[in-house]
Amino acid sequence: MYLGAPVATPLDPRHRLVTTKYNPARTWTPENAVGIGGAYLCIYGMEGPGGYQFVGRTTQVWNHRHPLTAKGFEEGTPWLLRFFDRISWYPVSTEELGDMRADLAAGRGAGVEITDGTFSLADHDEFLAANDSSIAEFRKKQAEAFGIERDAWSAAGEFALTTAQEA
Repeated sequence: MYLGAPVATPLDPRHRLVTTKYNPARTWTPENAVGIGGAYLCIYGMEGPGGYQFVGRTTQVWNHRHPLTAKGFEEGTPWLLRFFDRISWYPVSTEELGDMRADLAAGRGAGVEITDGTFSLADHDEFLAANDSSIAEFRKKQAEAFGIERDAWSAAGEFALTTAQEA
């Protein structure tokens, strides 16, 4: 993850995956990779190191080839996403993803749909209240599963410091 990388978490708590980050981190992560670390999803907009576990691939979110003129991006901005944007994911074929990436890289902007919307905190609070029991059940199962993983890591010595780490 790096400064300016889009980070997100699902609005529905039942869709929040939680995972560990790599330690040590990778020395190379491909551009447009999507990963999860902790409870956050990150889109790697450029190549670089990274520690989030991969869950997918996406189109460009940072246009370094046509920073001010690319279609699909807000005029005059090289970034695709803005603060508080809501992201919807959907499966595409390898070929379709390749075509979308090529079009965005060439400044044509095909395949990305951005629509304006309004987020209502009151509506979201109502949603959370209406789904309170299933959200609580999900969180309970998630905590139990994480506890099992943590115990396995501990039994494997993952939390013990080695001499090299102590130095």
